[in-house]
Amino acid sequence: MFLQDLLETINRRRLRGLKFLVTSRPDPRVVELCKPLSSKAVYRLQDVPIEFVGSDITKYLHVKLPNLADKPELETMAKLADGLFISAATIVRYLTPRPSITVDEQCKLLSKLHVPQSASGTRRPLLIDELYQQILRDAFSGLDDELFNSRLRILHTFLCTFERTSASLAAALLSEYDETAIAVLNELHAVLYSKDGQVLWYHASFPDFIFTQT
Repeated sequence: MFLQDLLETINRRRLRGLKFLVTSRPDPRVVELCKPLSSKAVYRLQDVPIEFVGSDITKYLHVKLPNLADKPELETMAKLADGLFISAATIVRYLTPRPSITVDEQCKLLSKLHVPQSASGTRRPLLIDELYQQILRDAFSGLDDELFNSRLRILHTFLCTFERTSASLAAALLSEYDETAIAVLNELHAVLYSKDGQVLWYHASFPDFIFTQT
């Protein structure tokens, strides 16, 4: 395994003067491979002070949404992201469904992303799951049961096939129309995209969310 060979070589200090940046979710195999490394060589995102991440997220939002740079909505988005870049990136995609969208329309979309109330009545930041819930509500609201179930099956097929499929192949597997599968992909532009004829997702947390029983 390339990663194993690389980390072992680095740990034996055979590549002095070179730096490698390896990013990963906390996969058990990767965690095991990193155990021999010195503690200074391993950084966990959850251990980075949120104020450091927050300033970077604010800069990111300024660049991606320049028309909102001087508006209070930008601060709202930074709070909603809760220190998670995947949240910030998903919010940006949610607010930019097409190039022609206006600032007023973006503010209306943003107003749907509220910070939920905690049990104590105080407001807490939006979690990525709650952002995904709002995106799904927008995509599937107003459909009768038959259309809802049809589009949900297409979404599940996008996510659970052994190999990534095209929208047309997912439709064929379910005996659905190509246009319906493409509509699902377009409605879920904030979390799904198509590249080289395959439907992909921006972050592994989305299929995790979809297939979690709760």
